[in-house]
Amino acid sequence: FVNGAWSSPQRVDPDSSVTNSFPRIAVANGGKVVVTYIRGLLGAAVARISPSPGAPFGAEHIVQAGGSFADVDLSPNGNGYVVAESSNDVSAERLDGTTWTEVAAAGALDSDPTQEAGGGNRQVRVAASTDGAGGAMAWGEILPTPGDGEDVFVCL
Repeated sequence: FVNGAWSSPQRVDPDSSVTNSFPRIAVANGGKVVVTYIRGLLGAAVARISPSPGAPFGAEHIVQAGGSFADVDLSPNGNGYVVAESSNDVSAERLDGTTWTEVAAAGALDSDPTQEAGGGNRQVRVAASTDGAGGAMAWGEILPTPGDGEDVFVCL
């Protein structure tokens, strides 16, 4: 949406023979756009960056192989985070300019990697701080003891 008008649609996913799903989008001051989606039926959570209005999207960046859901948020300066779910674990990457960095070297951030985290009504969501240096993510996770239900977790 530039100067009060929507632009023409622009294809973001590069392969029309693959079923892509769960698109999410974040926009920063100056028009930088990051789009995430799940590529293919078995999934890879991917992100693509357009640095300014009308600029083409860069190459796909795989956030999480086997990803089933992704979310993105940017600060006004264009830095931010992408979170993803894969094999019932949650993970995150930080975006600084156009450079991606894993948030945790071990990958999964959920409280108990043996339990189901994210997925269904437990999808992981992220919010970047105003300077993009920090943020928070939240997700639902099944508790290890049968009958204990599900809880919500937050990572800052």
